[in-house]
Amino acid sequence: MLKLSAAKPTWILLACLSFTGCAARRNAPQTWRLLNHNASPLLVPPDLPNPGIISRNFTILLPDGHGPCPSHSGVIAIQERGKKAKFTVTREALSRQPRGWLATWATSLESQRCLPPGQASKLATQIAASLPLNPATAYHLLYPDDRLSGTVELGAQDFLEVVSPLVRDPGKPIMENETVTGTGLTLNLTAKSTGNLLGYERALYKVQPAATGNGFRIEPQYADQHIQGKLERKPQPVTNYFQFPSEAAYFRIFYKSGENDFTALVVAARTPSELDKQTRMLNSTGAAASCQKESGEMCIVIPKAVAINPMFAVSVNGAEKFLLRGTSLSKLIEQAGQIRPETILPRLKITKLWNGQPTAITFDPARNAILTLILQGGETVSWN
Repeated sequence: MLKLSAAKPTWILLACLSFTGCAARRNAPQTWRLLNHNASPLLVPPDLPNPGIISRNFTILLPDGHGPCPSHSGVIAIQERGKKAKFTVTREALSRQPRGWLATWATSLESQRCLPPGQASKLATQIAASLPLNPATAYHLLYPDDRLSGTVELGAQDFLEVVSPLVRDPGKPIMENETVTGTGLTLNLTAKSTGNLLGYERALYKVQPAATGNGFRIEPQYADQHIQGKLERKPQPVTNYFQFPSEAAYFRIFYKSGENDFTALVVAARTPSELDKQTRMLNSTGAAASCQKESGEMCIVIPKAVAINPMFAVSVNGAEKFLLRGTSLSKLIEQAGQIRPETILPRLKITKLWNGQPTAITFDPARNAILTLILQGGETVSWN
């Protein structure tokens, strides 16, 4: 099991050497603090008394029969000591890495059996929240650009919105005589309805920790059916697209660019390393065929008429709201009806998860920096 903590006396000594005016950890303010640093925002973790800290150490318990841990990644140094490994992280080196680097690095450690199974995401998340960083930098270290990678990793805090048509006869199309005209950025679609479409369904699924062992499972929460202007909530969707074998524990959405007869593929595996192998296999031509032939029940094809959107949940003025990945606090406030988000800053209150607990963020309401915060799920936001 992963045991992450700042090394006690050694960590304090190293941290104190990294900045001037060292204070004991027990004097840390226990709130996130958004400060202005060199004309850019800096989010300081709750357990740090001083924003000048530039490096930290973490210790993990190595699993039985573990593989070798690399001594250095060029960014994070690793030192094995018996059944433990110490990680040394510096803010400057971490800040220079490309999008998704930290998540990829942690996954590679797990693939080499340096980390216990299923602990890569936890290590990456803790490291990203361990040092004073620009909030955008911390987010980008954990999440690659989905548009460029074509894949979306699913894990804690994630929900899936699935929007699909409701039809009279599943074997018949809903449109016919489709033609596409236009050039450049303007395209026109002309089609005739077959009369087979009744309405549409918006189903919500939650990615939650597995009841036993590592990994996750995808569970339906409810399905809203919209038929002829009427809304009816059902406990289950008409079609559950995520019925994987019981050993499935890790999941990834695979979007294939170009013309396809499917929206996406959802790939499952028993371990993160198996999931990487599955994705590499699908990055060849004929992805849908490979999904069905090679992966069997561990790969699901999402039909072309169905939309699948990864989302996360936040609390806004006491009500749960689901957002797309990458949504900023400013965009959230605008979506809630505030045309000028900066006007509510004097009464804005926000919490962000710290070790699984909602923890307040303190900020200067005279500055707009807090509005650039990229939300990750689990935040509470209020201004009423």
